[in-house]
Amino acid sequence: MPCRIAIPAALLALVLAPAPAAAADDDDLRQRYARCMARAQAQPLDAIEAAAEWRREGGGLAAGHCEAAALTTLGRHADAARLFLDLAARAPGDGPRAEVLAQAARAWLLAARPADALEALDGALALRPGDAELLIDRAFAHAARDDLDAAVADLGRALRQAPNHADALAWRAHAQRRLGNRGAAEIDVERALAVAPEHPLALLERGRLARLAGRVAAAHADWRRVLAVAPNTPEAAQAAASLKEDGAEP
Repeated sequence: MPCRIAIPAALLALVLAPAPAAAADDDDLRQRYARCMARAQAQPLDAIEAAAEWRREGGGLAAGHCEAAALTTLGRHADAARLFLDLAARAPGDGPRAEVLAQAARAWLLAARPADALEALDGALALRPGDAELLIDRAFAHAARDDLDAAVADLGRALRQAPNHADALAWRAHAQRRLGNRGAAEIDVERALAVAPEHPLALLERGRLARLAGRVAAAHADWRRVLAVAPNTPEAAQAAASLKEDGAEP
């Protein structure tokens, strides 16, 4: 199971919320944050320098969050995680704090430190109990430690909050298959595809389940569909590898 690392647009409001500025100043701050975040993706080294200067000028959480985003782009995931934790400690209110802790957890996962990710997510869930997205992230952290039973449990909790969450259904199918629970995996994968008929992971997993059941043609059809709907993705790479293993054409 992968880590979902992203800098969600919703965090714009969270990092700017504390600024007791006039409307014009607030617009300027938002624009500067947007520019910095764009640079964090395209020119991360420049963004780090710009964010550091901005922090010295009093940029606060917005500047720090931009710097963390740039560190993530550079692959300095542990450094990004530590900065996210520092930002979380200074975030205004439980909701923003939980969101930034989730960012720290995703960075820890990319740094191959799932125990630290779990600690951050436990803290986030203490602030926002039952949050489906946080539970899904914690499932990824459990899976990174090869604790698939705990991953399935957290995905189940997430699905009680969001029964039609296609990602959670597809990832639970993946975990159930790996645990040998093929019947449960088949139920989840069909539920995921009912919600999102071209979900790449759900198609990949349905193909794997079909292959285990000896339905080779059906497996190959699903894997080729993954290549068609989600090229240049990890799911497509896995589908192509499975087809190659069977000696089949993509």
